[in-house]
Amino acid sequence: MQESIQDATPAESGSLLDVFSNILTPGSSLHPTFQLFLDIAFASLFFVLVGMALLTNGNLHVIALIAIEGCLWASVKWFVKELQKVQHMEKEQEKDTNSGNGASNSDTTQQDLNSTRSGRTKEE
Repeated sequence: MQESIQDATPAESGSLLDVFSNILTPGSSLHPTFQLFLDIAFASLFFVLVGMALLTNGNLHVIALIAIEGCLWASVKWFVKELQKVQHMEKEQEKDTNSGNGASNSDTTQQDLNSTRSGRTKEE
């Protein structure tokens, strides 16, 4: 195992290190490459669990694991979409603040941002 790591060319090991260091930086969950890797990992796990379900003739425990995996995948996708919404709202607020549109528009955007973070909407 050590030989294969040492035999890797600098370009290969550098890009691999870049990928892993990118994962550990704040905000990396919004990066499309990270989302692709995450989807590939969840899809692989799903297919492994489906294969296990077929091999075990529909074992209830494996079916439950498939349901848990599906819920986890869906919740991660939902969370990333919510992060993207908040990031978009913060960019709009920054744009409004920089353009000097006045305090009322900025205050409304800040209230929208705060309500999104707390899970409330304007209608509430």
